[in-house]
Amino acid sequence: MGTILFGRMCPQDRCGERMKQLRFWLGAFFLFVLGMWVSSILNLQTFAQPVFREGNQIVENWRFRDMETKTSEHFTIMYPADRSQEGELMLQVAERVYRAFTSDYVLPSEQTITLVLFPDRTGMQERFGWPYEQSATGVYYGGVIYLLSPDDWMNTDVPPLSDTKAWKEYVYKQGPLVHELAHYYLDQKANGNFPRWYTEGFAQWVEFDMIGYEWIVPHNKLHNEPLYEYAALHDSFDQLENQALAYRQAFMWYRYLLEEYGEEKMEELHTYMQGRLPFSKAWLAVYGRTETEMFAEWETRVKEEEIR
Repeated sequence: MGTILFGRMCPQDRCGERMKQLRFWLGAFFLFVLGMWVSSILNLQTFAQPVFREGNQIVENWRFRDMETKTSEHFTIMYPADRSQEGELMLQVAERVYRAFTSDYVLPSEQTITLVLFPDRTGMQERFGWPYEQSATGVYYGGVIYLLSPDDWMNTDVPPLSDTKAWKEYVYKQGPLVHELAHYYLDQKANGNFPRWYTEGFAQWVEFDMIGYEWIVPHNKLHNEPLYEYAALHDSFDQLENQALAYRQAFMWYRYLLEEYGEEKMEELHTYMQGRLPFSKAWLAVYGRTETEMFAEWETRVKEEEIR
C-alpha cells in the first residue's frame, strides 16, 4: 500500500522520505521567519557590526601585507613602498582632521584607525569590484578608511609633494578624510543602525561645518531637479541614477533638521541609535512624526523657497 501525498499515491518508503523533507523545509521556514522576527525586535545587525569590523581589519591586514606601514597617535596607514613621503604627510593630515573632529565628537580613544592608500584608481576599483567608470577619492568600509592618492584625483591643481605645507593644506580642505572619518564615527557609535542616506547626510554636514565644502554640480541643484521620494532614498540610495542629487538631498535634509529642530534633537536621535532602537522607531521617539511626513514637509520648503 502507498500513501496519498498532495493528491498522488506513492510507495510507503518514498512517502516517508518526502514527509521528512517536507518537515525539514517547513522547520527551516519557521526558523527563518522566527529569526527575522527576533532580528527585527533585537536589531541584531547592531550586534554583528563590531564583529564585521574586526573581521575586515584582519582581512585587510592580510590583503595589503606587502605594503609598508606607518603609525601615528590615532592612525596606522598602509601604503606602497614608493609612497613613503606621501604616507607620512597623509598621517599628518589625518591627525589634524582628528583633532578638529574630536572638538565636537567623541571617538574611541583606545582604537587606532586603519588607513589604506591606493596609488591609483585601478587599485581601489579592484578592491571594491567597481567598473572602470566608477571611482572615489575615499571610502569608509568595515572600520577601515581607504584613500586614493591625490596624484590620481580629477583635480589638476594638487600642489607637488615637495611643497609639503601647501600639499597638506590642499588635502585637508579638498580631500576625503573629513567625510570618511565622519562615516567611521557614526558606524562606531550606532553600529550600522541607520540608512545610507543618513550617514551620507551626516558626513556631508561634517564636511560643510569643518571645512566649508559642499558638493554642488549643475544636475544636483534641488530647485531645478525632480526630487527623489523618501522611499527611494531610504531603500535604494546607491542605485539611484542621479547620485549627485541623492547626496545633495541627503545633505540638505540633514541640514534642515539641524537648523529647524536643533542639535539637541539630533544628539537624542544618535543616543537612541546607539542604544539599538531601530532607526525609524528612534526617529519617531525623537520627532514625534515619521521620516516620510517630515521629508514631505522639507520638500515643500524646497519648492517654496527654491532652495538649491
